[in-house]
Amino acid sequence: MERQGAVLTVRIDFRTDAGALSARFTSETQRVLEYPLDQVAFSSPNIHWQQGDSAPLVFDGVVSEQRIAGTFRDGKESGTFSLRPIGVEPPPYRRDEITFRNGDVVLSGTLLRPSTSGLHPGIVFLHGSGPESRWGTSFFLADRFARAGIAALVFDKRGVGQSTGNWTTINDEELAEDYVNAVRFLQQEPGVNAAHVGIYGHSQGGTISPLIASRPGAANLRRARSQYSASPKPCRNRERTAHCGESRLHTPNHSRSRPQSDNPVGKIPTLLLVVLGAWL
Repeated sequence: MERQGAVLTVRIDFRTDAGALSARFTSETQRVLEYPLDQVAFSSPNIHWQQGDSAPLVFDGVVSEQRIAGTFRDGKESGTFSLRPIGVEPPPYRRDEITFRNGDVVLSGTLLRPSTSGLHPGIVFLHGSGPESRWGTSFFLADRFARAGIAALVFDKRGVGQSTGNWTTINDEELAEDYVNAVRFLQQEPGVNAAHVGIYGHSQGGTISPLIASRPGAANLRRARSQYSASPKPCRNRERTAHCGESRLHTPNHSRSRPQSDNPVGKIPTLLLVVLGAWL
């Protein structure tokens, strides 16, 4: 992809399932892995897709034997792209689609299991404020953890993607219970060392991490790193906004907003707070 002289290397994976075409976006620079694309349509030789449903990037191209080339639009700005076929090595981990519950709420996610034998530590990814799914930066980082031999669980926030419930009608204490149940689920999975399961939070997830760590059976936080440049705003039931629980100087990682970065081609969110803890 190229715009205003800036070049961004990306990968688009196209798949067909029961005759339906889908596509996913990956960018090492933007720290995004297999982000689902929208409105993917092919009518030979033309192909179209969008990235994000809020101010989306819109792509239109022409498919040839060894190339897909065309233009993309970002509001009033535009650029060009050119894709060629490449081989992709399978990752060194198994990928399982999972569900777990918190009362009547069913939470849906993906568990990345290292392929090596023996027990592995585990990590659960927390969400930022807003309707965040498993995709985006969290999935990118989960891939990195899994490659390092750590079982990584990412899931859709309640009321987002394939998860039931409604995140806008609960408070932080109730939301923390979703993550507690995620930790307990991961502790019970084969190949996971239940005494070494941690949490990774950004934005609102970092803010409520102490609530999770304070639950019975949780060990003290091992390490915390804050990048706040303003005091976080607490969240209350029915008062949640995109800025709730985080500094207003940064952008939260929402579910279907396209990935963001300082690169002129696109932007990614800034990690605000990282907290790691162990569950005993």
